[in-house]
Amino acid sequence: MFTRLETVNILLESLNFLSKERLKTIEFVVLENHAHLILQGDNLSKDIMRFKAHTAKKLLAYLSQNNIRQILEQLAFYKKAHKSDRQYQFWQEWCHPELI
Repeated sequence: MFTRLETVNILLESLNFLSKERLKTIEFVVLENHAHLILQGDNLSKDIMRFKAHTAKKLLAYLSQNNIRQILEQLAFYKKAHKSDRQYQFWQEWCHPELI
């Protein structure tokens, strides 16, 4: 997923936007199929949920616009059965930041 500059830029743009709202990015690494973030903020759970919702929407739009069917099919296949409000599952559904 994150082997393309366009998809990595979606993540970085979202982090940049949230940094203007009191979320501080300490460090991050983006790998081929996931990212690790070290963040600081007053409400990390809320900020991470916003980050995941925004980036999922943008990344799914990118995949659809560029007709990247193989990844879309995988995201549809691994979608949780109880998630009837969506066609794809991009990120893991839970969000619980770990203090370090």
